[in-house]
Amino acid sequence: MKGILLTNRYYLDEGMKYLVGRLIQSAKDRGVQLTHSVCPVVKDLKSQIGQADFVIFWDKDVVACKVIENSGIPTFNTSETIRICDSKALTYLALADFDCLIPTVFSPVCFPVSDNEDDELISEIETLGYPLIIKESTGSLGMQVYLIENRAQLIEKSHELRHVSHLYQKYVGDEKGTDIRFYVAKNSIAGSCKRINTTSYTSNIASGGRVEKYEYNEQEKQLVLSIAKALNMDFGSVDFIKDNGKLYFVEANSNAYFKAIESLGVDVAGQYIDSIIKTVKNNARKS
Repeated sequence: MKGILLTNRYYLDEGMKYLVGRLIQSAKDRGVQLTHSVCPVVKDLKSQIGQADFVIFWDKDVVACKVIENSGIPTFNTSETIRICDSKALTYLALADFDCLIPTVFSPVCFPVSDNEDDELISEIETLGYPLIIKESTGSLGMQVYLIENRAQLIEKSHELRHVSHLYQKYVGDEKGTDIRFYVAKNSIAGSCKRINTTSYTSNIASGGRVEKYEYNEQEKQLVLSIAKALNMDFGSVDFIKDNGKLYFVEANSNAYFKAIESLGVDVAGQYIDSIIKTVKNNARKS
C-alpha cells in the first residue's frame, strides 16, 4: 500500500516536522510506503499523486483536496470535513443539535462599502455578558481569539473585525487558560489530554501551554465520538472547556498537531495510520 502525505507548501514549523516524521515512520512500521510532499499548485496535483492508494491531506486547501478526490483517490480528511472544521461558524452550525455548545452570536456579513457602527448588534452581543470571547471564524494555534472585558473593548474589536467573518461567545470555564483535547481516529478516541496555560486565556501549546493526562468517562467518550461522526472526521481533535463539571464544545481541528500528547506516551500517529489502513482496505473490499 502506498500513500502520500501532503502538507502546506508555505508552512513547515517544528510541530509539522515532528508529525511528518512520526506518520512516515508509523506507516513504515506497518508495511505502508508513505511519501511526504508539499501540496503542489492545483494543475500539477494529478501528476504528483500518481498511483497512490490514499492521500493524507494535512492542509486546509479545500480546492486542492477536492481535485484529489475527483481523481478517485481517497483523502484523509475529506475536503468537506476540512471546509467545515476550518470555519468555527460552520462547525457550530453543523453541531446545532448538540446541547454542549457555548452561547454564541454570529457576526453578520459586512461588505467593505460599510463603515457604520451597529448598535443593535452590540446590544445583542452584550446579552452574553462580560467577559466574552471573540473568535475569527478561521484561525490556528490560538491566534485570532480575543478576550473582551468591557463595552469599549467590544466596540473597538467589533469595528476592527467588521469585514472579517467572526463570532462572539459567552466566557465559560472553571480554569482560565485550560481546555480538554480529545484526539479521534475514525470511530475511536486515540488519546485525551488537559492543556494548561497559566500565562494566557488560551490553552494552546504554541502560546506557552503544557499538557497532562485526562481520564474521560463513558458519557464524555460518546459525546466526542458523536461530534466526530457528525463532522465525518477520519482523524483530528475535538476541544472542550469544562464548566461546573460539564464539557462545552470549543472547536474541532481536522489537522491538529500531536507532539505534546505523544510526549505523554500516547501513540496518536500509529492510531491514525491504523485507521487509514483499515478504511482503505474496507473500501477496496466494497468495490
